[in-house]
Amino acid sequence: MPRITPTSLLRQAINSALKDRRNFLDCHASGDPMRVTIQGDIDRLEALRSARFEDLDEAQRRTAFLAFVCAESWHDSLADSMGKAPRGENALYAKRNRRIAERLRTLRRATLGLSRHEAHVQECREVNIFDFLQKRFLP
Repeated sequence: MPRITPTSLLRQAINSALKDRRNFLDCHASGDPMRVTIQGDIDRLEALRSARFEDLDEAQRRTAFLAFVCAESWHDSLADSMGKAPRGENALYAKRNRRIAERLRTLRRATLGLSRHEAHVQECREVNIFDFLQKRFLP
């Protein structure tokens, strides 16, 4: 079995991210300004195909971050499309896609950092809703 390297995971992420971005591009009408942004993402992802993970410059690392996030979303969505309780072949497909998304997410978090949302979630604290409502709305 071939060794899984950051570069091989980056290439896998780029392939999945390109599928995600191209499908997203298809969702927008031809005059929509969002198409320009999405096409720019696709162009940057295509340019990153031959790069080695270890040799990325800062701009390429931002594009790699986008690739990982889009690929995670792509694979999570594929797994979700199998339903809440998939069976048989669908269960294997869902499990495989969840595993791929988690592997990509783990590498991204370890090497490229957290998204803003993930960072904010880590800073959150638990609040007892009843205490909050009582202090806020009751005398």
